[in-house]
Amino acid sequence: APAQLLRVAVLSTIPAALIEEILTRGPPGAERIELLEGTEREVLSLLDRGRVEVALTAINPSTDRFAGERLHEEGYGLALPAGHRLAGAETVEGEALADEVMMVRRHCEVLAQTSRYFTDRGVRPFFSYRGAGDEKVLALVRAGLGITVMPDSYRDPGVARVGLEGFTPRRVIGLCYAGEAARSSAFVQAARDVFDGM
Repeated sequence: APAQLLRVAVLSTIPAALIEEILTRGPPGAERIELLEGTEREVLSLLDRGRVEVALTAINPSTDRFAGERLHEEGYGLALPAGHRLAGAETVEGEALADEVMMVRRHCEVLAQTSRYFTDRGVRPFFSYRGAGDEKVLALVRAGLGITVMPDSYRDPGVARVGLEGFTPRRVIGLCYAGEAARSSAFVQAARDVFDGM
């Protein structure tokens, strides 16, 4: 008999490496997974319409109408090429980035706060790239095209992660359920295990 189908919505700003780890951690063939990706609003719409059974997304007041559970909380910081002059710093003041070339992650949940943070400090950089694909942005950072602000869970051997002084937004990643059936799924248990190990 074919395995049970589990339809999962995934927030597009969750690193692909984490999704890969979740999918490879579960028992092979335990479930047939259908993944749909989107923004916070799109993910919640999929839940509302019963198009998915579970969502891996940001937990905030807009998700309160769904049963859910928190898995991980993280902040945001700079992503710099590993050879960048500031790559060894623990934190950097925004003003120190006035001459840096930056990239914009158009779908970032804290884009308005990021823009305000730099504007308040008189930093109006040249933008070398504006796009939506986080893995592409990481590759472009690695290649030296510019720097950007990303959630802390994005890691890459060629990219240094540095804190941004006074930039305090945080996000909670968790699971939201359209019903109870998905709570015991292999995907959900694997997601709990992966985020528990972070």
